[in-house]
Amino acid sequence: MWKQQLFRIHGFIGITLGAVLAIVGLTGAILCFQDELIVLLNPELAHSQDSHSAPLPPSELIARLEESSGRKVSSLWSTGRVLFAPSADHIAPIAQYVDRSTGQLYGRLTGQAFFEFTAQLHHHLAMGFAGRLLTRIGAIMQVFFVISGLYLRWPRQTLNWRVWLTLNASRKGRGFLRELHYVLGTWCALFYLLSALTGLYWSIGVPHADALQLKGNAGLSGNYESLRHGRPAQRTTERATNNALPIDYTMLWTHLSRAAGPQLGEWNLRLPATPGQPAMLFYLTSTSANPSALSEVSVDTQTGQIKAHARYEDQPVADRLLISNFALHVGSYFGIAGRIALFVASACMPLFFVTGWMLYLTRKHRKPKTAL
Repeated sequence: MWKQQLFRIHGFIGITLGAVLAIVGLTGAILCFQDELIVLLNPELAHSQDSHSAPLPPSELIARLEESSGRKVSSLWSTGRVLFAPSADHIAPIAQYVDRSTGQLYGRLTGQAFFEFTAQLHHHLAMGFAGRLLTRIGAIMQVFFVISGLYLRWPRQTLNWRVWLTLNASRKGRGFLRELHYVLGTWCALFYLLSALTGLYWSIGVPHADALQLKGNAGLSGNYESLRHGRPAQRTTERATNNALPIDYTMLWTHLSRAAGPQLGEWNLRLPATPGQPAMLFYLTSTSANPSALSEVSVDTQTGQIKAHARYEDQPVADRLLISNFALHVGSYFGIAGRIALFVASACMPLFFVTGWMLYLTRKHRKPKTAL
């Protein structure tokens, strides 16, 4: 009786909330390799990255960007991505790319609008608060689907791996659909647990969850997560920025790079939005364990005094995992193999929604057996 009730709950939630998970999974698969696709769609970016010309120092690059655009830089990446602070004409910061050798802005890139909209679908179904609530519920239900699904299909031959992981292609119709649903779900179970738990952590916005990452999907989509709590205060931030004391970018970068050390790799520099706040540098070193093994250093923008420095390798194991939450979410924590595995699992998400509905419809339309 308990198993029957669990089966009904699993099926009912699947055919209702499954559409949300299908959208989140499919958009997540699209975002897995967005940085590579952006470079592929925009050859000028690849040419800039492969250029033998020495990149401008960040201090000079920021100065050129602010002079040419008339706007304040709020964040700069070593990959050439830049965010400008809000202004009267631009309520939300606009992500752009810059040629680090010349300081020339590329403007909107081919495919950038598509990936930004895809990121909004992935994070909150492009529906704001209501969509974010649905995706959070969906992440919780995904954990339920994995646990309940494994329980419902638990075979008698528990130790026989073939029973768990092989698909009996000789079955037809409803039997094949059920087999496909069960076996594919078993293959994807660990990946779905990982993506659901890390995604839920990321969406709630606990400490470190909105740190802008340097690689993987954060090139575009990370922007939305980091800004989700900042919209109401943007005009106040703009007035405060205008009244702030000028920043000596050369002095600032000298102190930040010296603190990071000679093995400084990729980095993200965040400039303060209001007076009195420090500048922040999130960085990787040439020996970093994964793309999210971020260390961070903050410095006073007027005196150059280092206010705090948290090195990734000095953190406890639990804190390292929390800092690397985004890398775990997209699979890059495990290298290219992890990214491919998460891509395939995410792309399969709509298949569970479709097969679940087909199983439901065939079950509803089966004719009852005639009693003899």
